Amino acid sequence: MADLEINYFYKSLVLMIPIQLAATIFMTKVRIKGEN
Repeated sequence: MADLEINYFYKSLVLMIPIQLAATIFMTKVRIKGEN
């Protein structure tokens, strides 16, 4: 059970990385457009 929870945690972590990157890039673009 513990191994399954750790595996699920790492899978969710790996899935969150591209989402966080996309959100950061999106917010940066919005701020740049807002300043210009």
